[in-house]
Amino acid sequence: MSVTGRSYVALLTLFASGLLVDVDATACPFCGGPQLTLKERSAESDVVVLARYLRTEIDSQEEDEQDVFRVEQVLKGSDHVPPRTLVHVEPGESLTVNQTCLLFAVNSIDLRWGDPIPASTAACDYLLGAPDIKASIKTRLKYYVQFLEHRDEAITVDAFDFQVHRTSGKTITRGIISPMFYRRVVFAKRFWPVSGFQKNS
Repeated sequence: MSVTGRSYVALLTLFASGLLVDVDATACPFCGGPQLTLKERSAESDVVVLARYLRTEIDSQEEDEQDVFRVEQVLKGSDHVPPRTLVHVEPGESLTVNQTCLLFAVNSIDLRWGDPIPASTAACDYLLGAPDIKASIKTRLKYYVQFLEHRDEAITVDAFDFQVHRTSGKTITRGIISPMFYRRVVFAKRFWPVSGFQKNS
């Protein structure tokens, strides 16, 4: 097993055994810096949509590959992007046809799309229901803790990001979260900022 693989197994073991309790998240070599939650991304974006991946094609002018999505639901910015609109995004991770993703864009005049985040329609309800970013930490934590074991990986990882990076860097108290939760978060692609990490390392 590679060094990365051994480190991964060690981290997973610590999570499952509940040893990473009340540990400063900044001491974790795997967590990276604070990431924006989906709600924070939404606040900084002009347009937020749930879109369905259709295909990858070559841009005739730029001669670059672009992923083509069809907007299924508009969460923010309906004046700029109505439903059923086709949008073109720079290729990111590998997607399957008809897979749905959350897309965030800035600059309402000439939309610039960020990387797609694979997500279900449940993520839309989760995002719309999340407290305002100016709400108290207590109010926000009460909301996010409900979703730490959600079946949608995008929701689980987002709730975990909030817990680790928005609550004084402390992890959840022992006994609240099951070992299966830690396994899902550690396996999630968004949890690993290190380029090239593979699940089967």
